[in-house]
Amino acid sequence: MSERLNPADRARRNWLLAGVIVALLVVDRLTKLIAIEALSGRPAEDYLGGFLRLIFQENHGAMLSLGAGLPESIRFLFFTVLVALVLVALLLFVLLKRTLAVKDAIAAALVIGGGFGNVIDRLLYDGAVLDFLNIGIGDLRTGVFNVADIAILAGAVVFILGPRKPNGPAVRREEGEAPPGH
Repeated sequence: MSERLNPADRARRNWLLAGVIVALLVVDRLTKLIAIEALSGRPAEDYLGGFLRLIFQENHGAMLSLGAGLPESIRFLFFTVLVALVLVALLLFVLLKRTLAVKDAIAAALVIGGGFGNVIDRLLYDGAVLDFLNIGIGDLRTGVFNVADIAILAGAVVFILGPRKPNGPAVRREEGEAPPGH
């Protein structure tokens, strides 16, 4: 368990959380607007020897177009409504949790900001998420993705692989001594 944050530290953590989310939403939205203007209706453009490919796609499914063939009402329920509810629940959890480490709050902010970036797309573009980035070497390539997807993946990696604080120092007690606070 992490150390309880005092109210001032919790407030700073929450402002950091808000800043990361807002910055992500702004960058995600701007890059998608640029992609619409610069890439929509045009062939793919390769950069860095073909490693980076810019190609505009509308994704009606989840990651890698999973579920794109589902009826529109089901996609809306799962990919917009359910995702938005999960993101709101995660946001409330992070804001209200008194013991959440800053690293975990930042990881959650990346997931929340990226998730809401894609939810906004679904609301604005008839259930589609705008994707425009693709990386790879030759025929070995990723699916097409966007800045929000990068943030979601980065948040998951930070949360899973980031340093963990130990449960606290072991307290050695003499035989018969009561635990602290008793």
